[in-house]
Amino acid sequence: MQKRLVYIERQNSLFFRVIAALFFTISIALIIHFILTMDFSLEKRHFYAHFDYFQIIFVLMFIGIYCCYTINCHFDLE
Repeated sequence: MQKRLVYIERQNSLFFRVIAALFFTISIALIIHFILTMDFSLEKRHFYAHFDYFQIIFVLMFIGIYCCYTINCHFDLE
């Protein structure tokens, strides 16, 4: 019996690509907003107050990558 791995990669649907682009755009806008509004103070209060942006950016980037990522592997077992 010969085992063969056939690797096929298809594009996601247009809906998933649009959703991924939307999440990437929002995360880039939040990064720009974070840089423009950061007061670069070394006080603990100001430092920890901006971690909300990092959490939101991380989640949005993760969802965008998840919507873009596609791997389809098909095994041909004869």
